Parts: sequence; C-alpha cells; structure tokens
Amino acid sequence: MASLEQAISRRLIQETPNALVVIDTDQRICYANPPAERIFGYAQGELLDQPLDLLLPPESRKAHREHIQRFLASEDRTRSMGERGEIRGLHADGTPFPAEATITRLEWEGSTYLVALLNDRSSARELEAERQRLAEILESTPDLVGIADPEGNVVYRNKSARDLLASPLSERDPRPHVQAAHPKEDGQRVLNEAFPEARETGFWEGENTFLNGDGNHVPVSQIIRAHYDGNGEVAYFSTIARDLRPYREAEHRLHILFAALDQAADMVWITDNQGVVEYVNPAFEAVTGFAAEAAKGHKVGALMKSGHHDQDFYARMWGQLLQGQPYRDVFTNRTRDGQEVHIDETISPVRDSDGKVTHFIATGRDISERLVLEDRLRQLAYYDPLTGLPNRTHFEEQLAHSLSRAERSGHSLALLMLDLDRFKDLNDSLGHPTGDELLVQVGHRLREAVRSSDLVARLGGDEFVILLDPVAGEEGVIRVAETLLQALEPRFDIQGTAFHTHISIGISLFPADAEDTSTLLQQADTALFEAKGAGGHSYRFFSPRHTQAATDRFQVEHGLHQALAEEACEPFFQPLVRLPTGAIIGVEALVRCRFPDSGEWIPPGRFISVAERTGLIHQLGAGVLKQACQAFRDWWAKGYSLERLAVNLSPIQLTRRGFSTQVAAILEETGVAPGWLELEITEEAVLWDEEIALEELEALAELGVVIALDDFGKGYSSPANLQQLPVSRMKIDRAFIQGVDHDPGNRTILRGLLGFAEGFRCRITAEGIERPEEAAYLRGLGIQEGQGFLYAHPLRAHELERTFLAGD
Repeated sequence: MASLEQAISRRLIQETPNALVVIDTDQRICYANPPAERIFGYAQGELLDQPLDLLLPPESRKAHREHIQRFLASEDRTRSMGERGEIRGLHADGTPFPAEATITRLEWEGSTYLVALLNDRSSARELEAERQRLAEILESTPDLVGIADPEGNVVYRNKSARDLLASPLSERDPRPHVQAAHPKEDGQRVLNEAFPEARETGFWEGENTFLNGDGNHVPVSQIIRAHYDGNGEVAYFSTIARDLRPYREAEHRLHILFAALDQAADMVWITDNQGVVEYVNPAFEAVTGFAAEAAKGHKVGALMKSGHHDQDFYARMWGQLLQGQPYRDVFTNRTRDGQEVHIDETISPVRDSDGKVTHFIATGRDISERLVLEDRLRQLAYYDPLTGLPNRTHFEEQLAHSLSRAERSGHSLALLMLDLDRFKDLNDSLGHPTGDELLVQVGHRLREAVRSSDLVARLGGDEFVILLDPVAGEEGVIRVAETLLQALEPRFDIQGTAFHTHISIGISLFPADAEDTSTLLQQADTALFEAKGAGGHSYRFFSPRHTQAATDRFQVEHGLHQALAEEACEPFFQPLVRLPTGAIIGVEALVRCRFPDSGEWIPPGRFISVAERTGLIHQLGAGVLKQACQAFRDWWAKGYSLERLAVNLSPIQLTRRGFSTQVAAILEETGVAPGWLELEITEEAVLWDEEIALEELEALAELGVVIALDDFGKGYSSPANLQQLPVSRMKIDRAFIQGVDHDPGNRTILRGLLGFAEGFRCRITAEGIERPEEAAYLRGLGIQEGQGFLYAHPLRAHELERTFLAGD
C-alpha cells in the first residue's frame, strides 16, 4: 500500500480540503486522507479496512453499492456521484450530512481501486439558506432598499423600491442611474453631496425626494452607505429610505387635533393608564386654576380631590375604565385656590393595537352654576320658603305619583292633614315672627317623627300634610298619628319664651276612602274638622272603622292563599311595541289571580298589598316570574323572536337576601338568557332596606338582567339617589303621555324627562298610550318604544300568541 500512496501526489492528498478515500472492488477502505478522517470524525488509521457502508447512512448503503458495481462494470474512468439527487455522508456520531463526490477508477499492480473525492456541503447549504433569508427580508421590508455601483448605476432594488419608483429595473434598462429616481436637483445632490460624503466617511444621512410612477414627489428619510473592497476602494453603495408621507400626514392630523383641543370650550385632559396627567387644554387651566406644567406628572384625583367621593365611588370608576368602558359622572372637585366645582366628566379608555389600555382621555364641563340655578328654581317651585318643606305643588305631584304606583301594585296609602290648635291666638298675641318660628320648629319635629320615605309638606298657614307610603293597615296609621301627637308634647322655646301647642289630625286612606288626589285631600280635611270639633289634640279617620273592611281584607288574604296553593295565579302579557313600525318587540308580564270563591281574574290592586303585608309576595313573585319566563321561552321555541320580557318587582322582594340568586336559578331552569329579562322597579325600591336592595340590584345587573325604572317622572328622588340604581331603561309614566299631542304642559314635561333620561344614558319606553295621536307625537320625538291600550290590553299567554304572535 505504501507504493500506492506514492502513486498519488502527496501534495494533493495532504493539502486538499476535501476528503479522499480509496476503496477496493469489495468496497472496503484502503486509504483515507486526514481531511477525510476529520470530516467523518474518525481518528487517524481508524477507517482502514472498514467497509464503505461505515461512511454512509443506512438507507443509502444499498443504492451506493449498486452504483459502484455499475461503475466498475462500465468502461468509464470517472463519474460524479449524486447525479439523481444529493448524496449524504455519515459522521462517526451517527449524524448525516450533505455531500458531493467524484469517483475515479485506478488500475495498479493488476488490481482495480476506486478513488473518491468528497466535499462536505453543510456550510454551503447554510450559507445559501442564510442568503435566501436575507433576500426574503429585503424583499418584504416596507422600506426602500437599493444597491448601486461606484458610478451610481443601480444593480438591485427591493420590491418596495420597484413598486414606488419611476425607473424600475427591466431588460430594456437593466442598470438605470440613481438620478432617474429623483427630481433633477435631488439627483444632483445625491451625486455631488451624498456619494462623496459616503466615500469619505462611510455613510450619508438626510431627507431626500424620490419620484413615484406617476411622477409625484415622495419625501423620504434616506441613509447611503459605502462598501469597500480589499484595496479600500468603494465597491458599491447601498441605501435604505423610508417613505415620510404617512408620518407627515399623521403629524398634520395630530397638529389639527391638538389645535382643536386647545380651542375647545370644554375641559380636555389626557392621562396614562395610572391617571397621571400628560396633557391639559387651556379650558382645563381656566376652570381648575392649574397651569399645564403644574398639572403634568400628577394624578388628577390627587390634584383636585375634594373629599366628597368615597373609595367605593373611585372603585366603581376604575373598575369600569379598566374593563375598557367609558365612565361618566358628575365629580365634585377642588380648584387650585380651594373652591369646589362640579364637573360633568366623561372618561374614555384608549387602547393600543393589542387591546391594552394605555391612556385615558377625559372631557368635562363646569356645571356648578347650572346646578345652583336648578336647585334654586326647584326650591322656589317645590319648597316652602319658611320651613324648607315641600309645598302644595310638590306634595300634590308626589301624591298623584304614589297613587298611580299604589293602584298598580295594590298597596295602601294614608294621608294625614295636620293643623295647630289655637295657632291664630298665638300668632295674634306674640306676633308673626314668633308664629313663623313656631311653624319652623313644628315642621322639624314632624319630619323627625316619620320615616325617611314619608313625605311631610306645608300647605300654607299652620296647615301641614303627611303622606305615608306605604302603610300596613289602619293600625300602622294609628301608631304614626299617636307618635305625631307625642312629638309636639314637649314645650317650644322661642325667643326665650316657653309654651306648649298641640295638633289635630285628619286621616284619609287609599283605596279605602278615595282613589284620587283632590278627594283624598278633601276627605282628610273633613276628618281634620271633626278632630278639631272634638276638642283638638286628637286624630280622626274620614270614616269610622267597620267590620266589613276587616272582613274584606281577611277574604283577600284567604283567597290569595288558596290561589297560590292551586296555582291559580299567572301572568297576563301586554305587548311592547316599536313605535315607528308597530312591530311587537317584547311583552310586560302583569300578575292576575283567580280566587276559588269567585272564579274571576282579580287585578293586582286587590291583593298585592295583602301579599306584601303577609310575605306571600315572595312566593307569588317567584311563581309569576317562572311562568313568564317559561312562556317567553316557549314563544322563542316556536320562532317568535321577542327581544325582551318585562316583569314588575315589589320593593318587598328586594328586602330578602338571595333574591338575585333565585332569579338566576329561574333563568337557568327555563333557559331564558339574562339579557332578555327586564325587571321593573320604582324610585322607592330601596326605601324599605336600602343596603340589601342595592346589593341585590347590583347582583342582578352583573348577571346581565336589565333594570328599568318604572313610572319615571312622577317620583321625587334626587338625581344622586337615582344614580345609585343600576338602571338602563326609564318608563315614562302614563300621566305625561295622556293628551301629550295637545297638552303644552305635558309636552314640556316630557321633553324635560327625555333630556333627563339621556343624561343618565337610559333608553325610553312610553306607558299608557291610548290614542293614535299620542303615538304619532311620541314617534316625532324619536321615542322608539311604547305600550298601552291603543295596542292591546293585558292578555293570557295563549291569547297573546293567537292574537298577535301567530298573526291570526
């Protein structure tokens, strides 16, 4: 073998970077040079007398043996391996690698050998893959990339450059000059300024202008780099340019936006997602007294905190904002000089492309003067200037509203008319100032003696009136009357003079005595006359208590028990109508009971108050809700796609913890989605037990149930109280709908109510529509939804389906 080695050039064997392997006709290795041992991963001499298969992957060995045998059988002297595909070698550690090889026949001393010259292609493939990746990156980048020779002839442009420029590379003009891509002056600038600077310093950077395919100027930010050969001469120039048009358009829009913000009459400020101020406009500075530089870097809450809002207020605000929802409320803030201002604020979250809240933008308007004016007007219109109590106008409006609500729900009211005994004598003897002070103190004691939900008013002179809403029978009224008499027992101290006075009380009851405002007032006044005629310092009911009234109440309670036991209470349904089209979009469920003794359907006014007083309202309410949901789900199953089911709630139902859980269970059992259900409450819903009622209402709202405010416009709750309720719909009381097409007073009130509802961002439903003219006027105001006898009286489920849903 030594002589064989001498036959091969030692220089070629030792210094070639390629592997050289000699095999015999049995395909066993006779020789492997050092590069072969290094490439395949074997020690010196380790490959001698080993089969060639050792250097081949198992799946390739058979094909290689057959290929070599065909080569030996041929007359060829040399043949390239891998003519039909890439060949692969096998490292000593078992990993294959790509290769290319040439085999040569060698005859020596009567024997035939094959000399294989092999090259490892791993590095070449990696370089090619890297080149391909770089090419793909260049072709996909939105920036313009180009390469030019030292004379400025373009040799490469990426896709972005080819798409934009007026001189694309083509067979006709394969090497256009860089000047062709620019307006004349800018092309000269590239040759006379950019290229020389890049030759000297390595790069040039600046703004420039290209010409697009339409000949329009395209401003760009451009970098030109020089690349040198081994002799330090420029081999080529490369450039990267970015189209500045989107940035300049964005700058222009931003300039307009901030100019508009700076000139806006409303306050505008922008914070980061932690509430730290980054921008305020001049209106903000003017209202708060904080200059922009003083406000920046501070949290708005800390900057203007007044102490009027508790932690729950801010927790609700941040909870809503961090969920990506806008938040609106009236904030009481403090200016830089310590004055309080009331700001109607709307705070909106700003999201980035990933949907993450990064900033908040807030707008606000100082409504302090408006609130003061509204309060003064309301005070003058609705309150007695001497005692500060509601006046006759306020009282009569509230009484009418309470009567409407009581008629619908079936609970009782009591009206107490009060008069000071011998007030005229005191007033004449001590003078009007003393008399006025006495009236003030009497009003205060009366207010302290009743519940916060009851209404105390001064009608004029020494005449006061109290509305008890609700009342639990005559016994409860008697207790209140006796409490009032006792409240005036202690002496009064006025201007150093101590004296006693007493009151007389006349009482009328709804619905026992009358069902309208004027009659109730008249009857209470009659009863007051009787109390004063009896010597004063006493109370009288309009009519004496009699056995028949008690018997009637017992019979109602007994009948209600039987009706519930026999499942004889069910919902009747009144359609909710889309006013512009007349289409039925939902129903309101109204409970009726069939008492076994009479066999007739009894309206709620006869039994709701008894149900509330006895606690049966919980069983009744749950049963009616479940039946209404079942009927609603059955209609959906039949293809009647109603949008909403409205059900009235009694305030008593909200006094029991777990009511919201009960509603959730009924919805799950009947398969009605929470968003389909609308529960109607009145403004007094939280007066029985405010803490529990608010908790249950919030839980229902979180469940997805819609909360509607019924009889909207007839209550006397303040906006602050209404703001506690999670309502999203307001139902305008029928008192303001009747005759609205020709009654200027109702028109004015209705527009005010619509503005009020818009301020609370609530949808509107008009109740009690009875005439086509009323419906037409409401449509003209943009009210979308209503109900009333014009469309249908309450019907049983199958009657509603047959009459309206099935189209019969």
